[in-house]
Amino acid sequence: MKKKILSVILAAVVALTLAACSNGQSKTAEATDVSSLKTLGDAFAVESEFWTSAYDDDYYVYVFENGGKPTRVCAALTPETRKAIDEIDFAAEDGFDAINKVVADLEIEKVEDLSVGIPTDEELASMAGMTGAQLIEAGYEENGWSIWDGNTDVFFMKGMYNFKVTFNEKIDVDSIDDEFNAAEAVADFTVKSVEYDGLAYNCTDLSVTP
Repeated sequence: MKKKILSVILAAVVALTLAACSNGQSKTAEATDVSSLKTLGDAFAVESEFWTSAYDDDYYVYVFENGGKPTRVCAALTPETRKAIDEIDFAAEDGFDAINKVVADLEIEKVEDLSVGIPTDEELASMAGMTGAQLIEAGYEENGWSIWDGNTDVFFMKGMYNFKVTFNEKIDVDSIDDEFNAAEAVADFTVKSVEYDGLAYNCTDLSVTP
């Protein structure tokens, strides 16, 4: 069954952007010893500037920030717990709190540090000079673009991570129409810089690993 994504904190775009040079570390919150996280309720109690969660027939997955590092935990769902979640009105003012109460006592089966797959500054810098076509060949998927002050930025996803790629060449704004395809437009462009831009939407998918 398709996984249901439950929630993302309002500042997700900003908060999920973790500095690759510090391997995703943040100075704003002290990390919790992950060995102390026994239940989902323990994970919910960790101070975090962002969080997102999802569930399917088998697992409840929660992604949050732990001391600046994106962290993922999962717990097995019983049919009874799954039924209880489905009966909750997600749109209600206390919907998320109600869900948390239902799953809080579930035992965590796995804790993952999602920052381990974030490329270093050196790895990102080594991509300068690649073409847009080479990025696609390397497994990057285009998922947005921006043209501002003459700069051309195209956003790519690879695995569970997002990246902002700035190209040396510029997209002609007059060429943009309903058929515009950013990946095709920058195929022959060369990369000026690449920045890590946070976790992708699939970070709650357990089949996607760092």
